[in-house]
Amino acid sequence: TARADRRQSDFKEVLKTVVMEAAKELKVTYAMDVELPIAGGLKADYVLDTAVPMIVIAASSATRLLEAGMIYMQYRAEKKLGYVLAAAESQNAVGRKQYERASYYTDKTVVFDNHAFAKLILNAGLPIH
Repeated sequence: TARADRRQSDFKEVLKTVVMEAAKELKVTYAMDVELPIAGGLKADYVLDTAVPMIVIAASSATRLLEAGMIYMQYRAEKKLGYVLAAAESQNAVGRKQYERASYYTDKTVVFDNHAFAKLILNAGLPIH
């Protein structure tokens, strides 16, 4: 429906604003829609240039949340530096069971809340350059 489509686009737009503001506050650069250096051509919605790159995945579907898990597992298997942070639009959007499992397959998975997510990025404990 049109209402669901608008809410999804709002989620991604608000997430974009939060990431941009957090990067500015941390004084780090960021990139959008980044093809990651792993097999499969998987992309991150955002990568913040912290000492351990922060890979932000906007999970508006179960498929996208599963991709976040695949990214996390490939980074670990290849011993690449990366902190995978998945922002789920809602538990309903990604599926309750998938959401509950996701914390085992990402560094952090949360239901997106713009104020809490900004604090999470700022307090992730990742050193900056």
